[in-house]
Amino acid sequence: MKKQLFFTLVLIFTIGFISCKKETAENRPLKEKALGRWELVKTESTVAGAIPVIVNHNDGDYYDFKSGEDDVLERKIGDNTQYGNYVFVVGDQFNITIGGKLYNCSLAAIDASKFEFIAKENNTTIKVYLKR
Repeated sequence: MKKQLFFTLVLIFTIGFISCKKETAENRPLKEKALGRWELVKTESTVAGAIPVIVNHNDGDYYDFKSGEDDVLERKIGDNTQYGNYVFVVGDQFNITIGGKLYNCSLAAIDASKFEFIAKENNTTIKVYLKR
């Protein structure tokens, strides 16, 4: 009986050890990848299908996804600094509330040095390009 119990425990431990995946940068949750300060490079805004308006931003413009219970987003563009909130919903989808507007966002690309997403609010679509 003790032998069976021992082999059962060894089997459970072995299966548990083998099945655990090591967390790599690629399989971390989107929220973890997005946290921190990102330099704002440019935005491409389109209103109701019109020609996109491209704005190249200055040094010092940024988005800062702060960690914590409140999930605060700090956005600085020029002399204007705004605070809002972000919520990562499912998969590559997240929402940003800032400046009295709610943006439904979807990930375009993210890695250690770049973060690109598409933000939609009513009939406006903005592609945001960030880098570290």
